[in-house]
Amino acid sequence: GGRVKVVHERTAPLWEDGEAPVYYQTQIQWYMRCLGLQRGFFAVRFSTPKFMILRVERDDETIDRVEEIVEDFWENRVLARVAPDEEKLVDVGQEI
Repeated sequence: GGRVKVVHERTAPLWEDGEAPVYYQTQIQWYMRCLGLQRGFFAVRFSTPKFMILRVERDDETIDRVEEIVEDFWENRVLARVAPDEEKLVDVGQEI
């Protein structure tokens, strides 16, 4: 599974270490879980002529934590019909 990302110059430093930002890593881990994959890829096009491909290995610990967060949200917000408090919304990446 792969994702294509176009990166603006102001967010390019988030990719400088050769890894995707945590919110994209979380996203691709979830895709790997849903599709049963062991690895995923990012094709990254920067606003400069720079281009790179990143390989991401499956991380079951991260997937398990994301699954807990998703289940909690589904059961306690969606099914319960309770909107989340705007001031308490948290990036899933910070929860992991």
